[in-house]
Amino acid sequence: MIMEMPDGQSLPSALSQPYSRPTSARAQQGTLLEVGAAVSRKVQQRILVAGMLTPLLMMMAVSLVHSHQHVTRSVAARAEHVAASIGGQLGVPPGATEDHEKRLFVVSEKNEPLDESAAKPVHVVHGQGLYHRAVWYVILNEAKQALLVLRSAKQFNCPRTWMFPAEHSLYNESWTTTARRGLEEELNSHLIEWDTLAPLGEPFLYSYAYPSSTRRDLQWTQAWVVFVKPGVYERPDALLAASENDAARFVSYDEFIKMDEEIELCHGTLKKWQRRMFAAAKHGLRIELDK
Repeated sequence: MIMEMPDGQSLPSALSQPYSRPTSARAQQGTLLEVGAAVSRKVQQRILVAGMLTPLLMMMAVSLVHSHQHVTRSVAARAEHVAASIGGQLGVPPGATEDHEKRLFVVSEKNEPLDESAAKPVHVVHGQGLYHRAVWYVILNEAKQALLVLRSAKQFNCPRTWMFPAEHSLYNESWTTTARRGLEEELNSHLIEWDTLAPLGEPFLYSYAYPSSTRRDLQWTQAWVVFVKPGVYERPDALLAASENDAARFVSYDEFIKMDEEIELCHGTLKKWQRRMFAAAKHGLRIELDK
């Protein structure tokens, strides 16, 4: 006979269920203690892991800071290089000695003076291809040899090449004022025969586009001739007073013609005009202008 259980299960079926002892208060307390201990172990493990990770995280943070500083320095260096490159294209060589804050006398295409707002520093004038004024000198000794100066390696335009001394006109300067100021700044003026200073004909437009950059020189130029005192031809370096030039020498017209126009004299356009100036000064003629 099989006894029926209250829930409808047979006795063998009921006996086959796992036995569940009634949970006492003490048992419940033990269970809670075990759970608490397990949680405590978990917390301790996490604290231990955090303690192990903290130095690693600190090392990573320091590494990130150093990396950021390195990137910052690299970006700054790159920016400086780009700025120098852009500055170079605009006429400002890195480490240049010339005063690039001087505002040049900017004029129209027909050499008509513009107002003061048009005056710009030399790197802006060259970078934007603005018409401006300057003077070139044919400085002769008693043998009618012309003075050439060797431009400093720091000069962006034609470094380490020979050319006639020159000076840009500042805003609202007359040709004569520029000519006298340039000689006083560039040379030891006590060696100049000032009463021989004279313009060579009319101003001419010197135009040159530099092949290695976007700069263009659009310069209305007034040539001047002046003689040095006797005996100076034996010591031409004594004439130099500015750091823009490294050396000086006197050359005859024939020697000048034989000089390499691309290496010694920077470029052929410059030589063309300076050859004309030399010939005019030597023979007391006007400069031969392009028609």
